[in-house]
Amino acid sequence: MMGTTWSHGLMGSGMGLGWLIGVVLIIWPLWRICQKAGYPGALSLLALVPLANLGLLYFLAFAEWPVLKGRETNGAERPVAPDVADRPLARPTHQDDDEPPPPPVVQRNR
Repeated sequence: MMGTTWSHGLMGSGMGLGWLIGVVLIIWPLWRICQKAGYPGALSLLALVPLANLGLLYFLAFAEWPVLKGRETNGAERPVAPDVADRPLARPTHQDDDEPPPPPVVQRNR
């Protein structure tokens, strides 16, 4: 009978370790998402509570994030991040007037 108790103890500690790893893998990214959205990171602890975890998921998906309030929308429903809005769409043209730009590379099929 001692052998079965010992094996159950190992299985229980392995399950506890697996549970701990699972919690870290879920809570850590949720904590970061909550912080980046402008909410307290501790809100991610709701993921440990049954049914509250689904509420947290839908809240983060559909609530207006405080960090995005006041940003321009450019006519779209979602705000555009400033780094995307300010980035040029294409590479800048050749700036030196003295030197012509290099010719384009043409690939030929053989």
